[in-house]
Amino acid sequence: MKPSEQYSFEILKIRNDIEMLKNRKIYELQKATHYPAAYTLGTRLEEELDELLYALDNQLPGKAQELCDAKNRAEQNLLNEKE
Repeated sequence: MKPSEQYSFEILKIRNDIEMLKNRKIYELQKATHYPAAYTLGTRLEEELDELLYALDNQLPGKAQELCDAKNRAEQNLLNEKE
């Protein structure tokens, strides 16, 4: 699995937050409570990026890889129970 696939969940979260910024969907501009404040969005982006870099540096599986592995284990357990 390519890194862009393995970490697709983490990358998507960052891309979504960037898209919110590009579309000016922040509380200070829209005054809509369902949009995050600029500070909150910046903090969230920083945390998401730090988590992704930590996973990459330490060769940890991404969320997509974890879900795939869990699905495979569950399917294998079902097959083993049928035998």
